[in-house]
Parts: sequence; C-alpha cells; structure tokens
Amino acid sequence: MKDYYAKRTDWYPVKNIGPNISNYIYNDLNRNGIYDIEDRPMMKIAVKMTRPDGSWVIRRSNLNGFANFRHSLTANNVEVKEPGEYTFEVIVPDGWEVTSNNKIQVGTYMRAPETRPGIVIDKVPKPVGIAPILTVSGTVKLKETSGSVTQATSNDVAIKAISPAGKERFITLDDEGSFSFKGDPGIWRITFESSTSNKCYERVIEIGSTPVKMSSILLDDEEIKEKKPVQHLVDFEDITNSFIQKVPNGVSGLNWDNLVVVHNNHYKGEGYKNGTVSGEFVGYNSSGHPVTVSSENGFDFYGGYFSVAWLNNGEGETLEVRAWRGEELVVEEEYILSAIGPFWLDADYRHITKLELSTKHYWQFVVDDIKVGI
Repeated sequence: MKDYYAKRTDWYPVKNIGPNISNYIYNDLNRNGIYDIEDRPMMKIAVKMTRPDGSWVIRRSNLNGFANFRHSLTANNVEVKEPGEYTFEVIVPDGWEVTSNNKIQVGTYMRAPETRPGIVIDKVPKPVGIAPILTVSGTVKLKETSGSVTQATSNDVAIKAISPAGKERFITLDDEGSFSFKGDPGIWRITFESSTSNKCYERVIEIGSTPVKMSSILLDDEEIKEKKPVQHLVDFEDITNSFIQKVPNGVSGLNWDNLVVVHNNHYKGEGYKNGTVSGEFVGYNSSGHPVTVSSENGFDFYGGYFSVAWLNNGEGETLEVRAWRGEELVVEEEYILSAIGPFWLDADYRHITKLELSTKHYWQFVVDDIKVGI
C-alpha cells in the first residue's frame, strides 16, 4: 500500500529556484537602534551586496522592508552562486542616518550538501534601522510699513530656540532669510524678536520622529493670535471601511474636495508606505489634482505629515500650499517632498477659510495626521 505520508530520504537534486537572504530595513521611530514593536518597515531603500570577486548588485527593500538576494549553486538567475565572503551595505538616503550601527554587514556563504539551495550563509544579516536626521527649518520675512514683504536678515531679527531640557540656543539666518538647526525630540519654544518694532513672536513646536518645516514667520504683522477652541486630528483611520474612498464633507467639521483616503498597501507605492505616521491609512490628492479644505466659519490649520507617493517618478516633487481668509490670499508657500519619508509641516495658519494643497507636477502627495482647529 502506498504511504501517503512518507518521509523524504533523497534530498537531491538541488532546486534551481534559489531562496532569499534578506536585509530588513526599518524606520527606527524611537531611535533606540533596536527593531521593536514601535518601528515600521521601510520601502525602496537600496542595499548593495558585494561578491568575493568584487562584483556587486543593488536590490531595494520591498513593501514589507525586505531587500532580497537569491542564492543557489545551480540556478543562473540568482545573485549568489559561489561560496565566499559577501558584504551587505545599506545605501543611506540623504538626510537620514543608521541608528542600529550595522550599515555594513559581512556573511560567508558555504556549500551545503543536501540542502534546498546547495549553498547557505553562516549568519543572516540583522535588521538595519534608519531614521531621519531631526532638523527644524524655516524662513523669516518682514512686513514693511508700506505693506510689502521682504526677507529678514540676522540684523533684523534675533532667533532663540529653547530645548525640551530648557537650554537656550541662538539661531542665525542665512542670506536668504532661512534657518535650520538640529534638535532632540520633544517640545521646543522658538522666539523671533524684531529689532525694528521690538515685537516678539513665539512658536511652540514638537520634534517627533520626522524633520519639522515651519511655515514662514512674518514679523511686524498684525496676526490673529487666538487659536480655535476645538482641535482635531485627522488620522484617516476611522473614515472608511473600504481600502479607498474620497474623504467626505463633515470630517472634523470641514469641507473636503479631492482628497482620497487609502490603505497604505493598496497601491504598493513606497510613499504611501513610508509616509504613514500612524495606523494604516493615509490621504492623497486624487489624480495629482489640487485638494481644498474649507469652512465659511474659518478654521486653523496647524500642520500635517507630507511626503510624495512615488520614488522613481515623484522624488523631489513640490508641494504648493495656499490659504485664504475670505477673498484674501494670506499664505503661498512651497516645500520639497520625498517618498523616503515625511516631514511635519508646522503651519500654524489661523482663522483661514480655505486651504489648497497641490503639487507642481501633478504627482500625488501623501499626507497623514492633519491637525486642525474649528
């Protein structure tokens, strides 16, 4: 009688289809150098594998964070076919750093009779954690008595940043009225003191797991200081039970036009995955066309996490941000987007009636965790 559950005794021949050895790349959200439950897989991160003869090949991490290298003694279409020492190096994107201290790892492949590939590695590469370098940046402008707006200089304004630990740091402006500094996570207080009017404007920001880009500071302007009484976080998690739909009017008491909520796996796009800050859903501008958020009663836009959907086609796309109070255009700014990861746009637009978010070349931006006040 045939044994339908017989144990295999002949382990040859070696299979031509090779299994994978993977480098796993994750966003080290808590920056502790350890792959733990808070961290998220990173998509489209390049890993370079160098063979014993000096030849090399690049593979990118997939939707789930794995950069795969196939190995087999008999297959032709694999990355590893010969025994020896192999080097795996993560190619770190600009503005990012390795937190796990293992950017380069080495493993030795050996012949292994009676195994599926015929060749195995002595140690599988450990997960590699990367995180964005935490910076705060922005520009400072002056509003003249004539009503015109000019770029500020360090002679016009004194900038002081107070860290979460209470340490003071003085920040200088470059020739274009811009500033940038590195900072630790936590709550920062940044003051901008005008030398012409003796007015002092303060912004309180929180550095989390991403860089912060502050909306332009306009000194000597009569701004509305009061915040709206009720703050809302639009995280896109509780809007739909399907994988994708338009954001309906009424979410957080606002009108929404052309913003789509989508599960971050739906399109298998690197920006949708890497741009997720919380949960599994994000928003994007449908077909790359402008998004508007509006309310006749006015609302505050405090910010959001922005990235771009696609690395190969959209990396470096420009986010265009405009805001109105009634018929008056009060904000017009631009920011560069990346599919590797988001930045926090610290907008702090008060009492606006319409916000427009668009992209210069009509590639989709990705947004998560929008904060508004109504």
